[in-house]
Amino acid sequence: MGPGQAAWEQAGLARSGVPLLTTERKSQVLAAFAQQCREVGAALVLLDPEELEPVELSWQRAVWRSRTDPLGLGVFEPRFLGAYQRANLALALGTLAELVGGMPLAKEAIREGLASAHCPGRFEVVSHRPYVVLDGAQNPAGAQALLESLDRLPRPRGRRTLVFGVRRDKLLPQAARLGTRWELGGGLGETVQRAARGLGEEDLLVVCGPLPALEEARGVVRQAA
Repeated sequence: MGPGQAAWEQAGLARSGVPLLTTERKSQVLAAFAQQCREVGAALVLLDPEELEPVELSWQRAVWRSRTDPLGLGVFEPRFLGAYQRANLALALGTLAELVGGMPLAKEAIREGLASAHCPGRFEVVSHRPYVVLDGAQNPAGAQALLESLDRLPRPRGRRTLVFGVRRDKLLPQAARLGTRWELGGGLGETVQRAARGLGEEDLLVVCGPLPALEEARGVVRQAA
């Protein structure tokens, strides 16, 4: 399925009289959204993730604020630590701003909702000192988002280890060209257990893999804690 076809299928979600909100910026995708919205009589609302700016991003907390703050929230603190959640937060707040005109939404209820929402396997910090992150990145875009989130946080001073869950036949040709030290492990849980053994307080372990496989990794880390 090409990107244009995928865009058309997503644009099919447009419904008459219902705003379609997006943080998308690719012209091909936006053109598909715009045409579908015109055909069904829906408003297309473009949201800018840069509208949100981080106040504090650390290994313990993430604090954000909206530049225009249409909901009057001031600063707010979601559970998501990954900087790549900015677009998702912009979409959530934009949707809430659309709803405010039709239903009462208390500011405290919105803050509590943001603070309690949880997305396992999406830059999920399961340990501090040593630092252990679980993330479902499995493609170049996901890997780039993961790296950007890591770069926004204070860098631990110790060793950095990546455990990447992928099929053996897909890994070997790429690993040979990495130019860095690597080794082939077994199952994800077994490899994480071996990697977690002997981690120092300032070491960082990042575990990437399919979301179902991360459940096993999470259990291993908790047992080792």
